[in-house]
Amino acid sequence: MRVVWLLALALSCAACFEIGGKRASGGKGDAGVGGEGGGALEHPRVPYEADALTAYLAEGHYTGFVHQRSPHPSAGPHGLMRVFFSDSLATSLAAGWPEHPAGAAAVVELFAADGATLIGWDVSVKIASDSEAGLGWYWYELIGPSGVAGEGPNYCSACHAGGLDFVYASLPFE
Repeated sequence: MRVVWLLALALSCAACFEIGGKRASGGKGDAGVGGEGGGALEHPRVPYEADALTAYLAEGHYTGFVHQRSPHPSAGPHGLMRVFFSDSLATSLAAGWPEHPAGAAAVVELFAADGATLIGWDVSVKIASDSEAGLGWYWYELIGPSGVAGEGPNYCSACHAGGLDFVYASLPFE
């Protein structure tokens, strides 16, 4: 039932992502591999175009990424959440690189207060080698039927600027 609801949501949200009269644009990001406690699996690249990303999330392509075991309270405005890192982002964080590679991505599942009901996602995809004060990142949030998506500092960059190259979560997950 949850998968059917999420797929229906993804298909119905095509119009949710018009920003300033223009569709959020982009291409593809890094392929993520690996997962907590499992063997390495290939995953489709994390897209950075709103409609494609909505479908990608609803189909669960990110669920094999390295991830936190269970939802936990966010240190910021995201409520209950669980973080997933693409392979390149996990590698970059583990190595302590000061800038993550283009294509690195984080997917955050957002949960209702019960900690079991998935209500949406936050996603960040690095779209350029240089973060350029946030211009090098694509940001996406979908909660229920509404969402926002776009590139640069007008989205999530201000809050995320304090993280390592705009990423707050770190490895190892606790």
